Amino acid sequence: MCYTPQTFEVLRALLGTTTAQSRQNGTGSPRHKTAALATVNTWSDVPADASTFLTRLPSGISTSSVLQYLDAALQRQRHETAVDWQVLLWVLRASLREVHAYLKCCWELEQPAQVAPWLCTSCCVTADPCTDSQQRRSLRSGQPAVLPAVQRTSFWDHPAEHPILFIDDSMARARLSATGSACSAHGGQSPGAVQSSGGMKAAGGGSRSGRDHVHVVVFVHGFQGTSTDLCLIKGHLNLLYPYLECFSSKINENNTHDSLQDLGARLAREVVEYLQPFAASQRRPLRHLSFVGHSIGNLILRSALATPELQPYLHMLHLYISVSGPHLGFLYSSNAVLDTGMSVLKSVSGKGKCLHQLSFSDAPNVRDCFLYKLAQHGALSRFKWLMLVSSLQDRYVPHHSSRITMCPAARGDTKRGSAYREMLDSLLKGVGEDGGTKLLRIEVEFDLKSKAFSLSKLINNHIGRQAHIEFIESDVHARFLAWTVHKYKMLPEAEHAWL
Repeated sequence: MCYTPQTFEVLRALLGTTTAQSRQNGTGSPRHKTAALATVNTWSDVPADASTFLTRLPSGISTSSVLQYLDAALQRQRHETAVDWQVLLWVLRASLREVHAYLKCCWELEQPAQVAPWLCTSCCVTADPCTDSQQRRSLRSGQPAVLPAVQRTSFWDHPAEHPILFIDDSMARARLSATGSACSAHGGQSPGAVQSSGGMKAAGGGSRSGRDHVHVVVFVHGFQGTSTDLCLIKGHLNLLYPYLECFSSKINENNTHDSLQDLGARLAREVVEYLQPFAASQRRPLRHLSFVGHSIGNLILRSALATPELQPYLHMLHLYISVSGPHLGFLYSSNAVLDTGMSVLKSVSGKGKCLHQLSFSDAPNVRDCFLYKLAQHGALSRFKWLMLVSSLQDRYVPHHSSRITMCPAARGDTKRGSAYREMLDSLLKGVGEDGGTKLLRIEVEFDLKSKAFSLSKLINNHIGRQAHIEFIESDVHARFLAWTVHKYKMLPEAEHAWL
């Protein structure tokens, strides 16, 4: 292995940051740099072994001085093709905080500009999938992004395959105008400036926002799902917010056919058991509780929030990300294949309790059905932020149900239309109002043509299931979703909490 020019560039920028900080102590002056270079030039060779390198240095020197000697050694070796990786490993061991902070700052400052083209704010989403097709084609025909050396480029090599997120923030603009854009959170500062102003302060023992309390995020899978279904979204959120305590529910992995009441009760007990140690802690008390749900998992977690076990924690609710959740059930579903499959499953004894509730067939009167009663609970208005993620390509969940909007078919339905409107009003009560829950509706368009290379995926694409799966299988979608949370500052900032 050998050092690449990008490696030299990162090390030099790191050394410049460390030197600028150590100048206050008199160790970063040009005189010291010149002395280090002169000393290194007297060596017969530059040792690639870390222990040999250390033995040649003067005794009792500081870390910043050692880095200056390393800089001098790198200058001498700049045009050589082979340099032992042990030198770089020594840098990581001797100055891990500085390296970590610098690379993290580089990543934080560069990522928003790369994500922004695929986050289209305030776009009007209609029932026509071909709307704004010219704009979407222009986005996908762009060139691969130019990224810093510290970013793995394989995620960005194929812009034509990236999902596009159309964000409706009309019901969250009051919060956005008050907090400002997170893309300029560092004010355009260089990584070194951010590191010295924020990260180094934390490393020096200052106050560490996000470490004096606990913010738990619970991830709930969907029908016949597993606890790993939302691992991509969890990973990207944890990367941006390392202080989060993430918990993936496992209690319903093999029991998603039960009623939503039973599923929610089991989830509530599982969550309470996980939260109790944090709630009892005096050193890091529990302050915030957020949820991320996929598909029917959204109804399960809403059912859990209606249980007595979680009542003491409702005042802590902060962010709720609903990924293709059928909040209004399967009323007015237009997918005949799905309706047929649900009818078969409901006919199997003991295997279709929640499906009966989704289709409002668990009671003769719609107002006696469980989903109607659940809508009256008003749990959504207890969150500070609500993100509804949907896609017209997802035909497993009715589009109006995942976006919690009015359905055209309900307007002309004299039998169940009024009950539908009542559910809609109850769910959105207190949402989008001044001082209430801030709502973002995100419409996702996937590039499903590139996925249809097998018979099973062709079938999934035809019946509308492929997009439902892409929500949890697309790494780029998970990345975009996490950066949308970051852009709107939905989660509390914890500047450089990794130090």
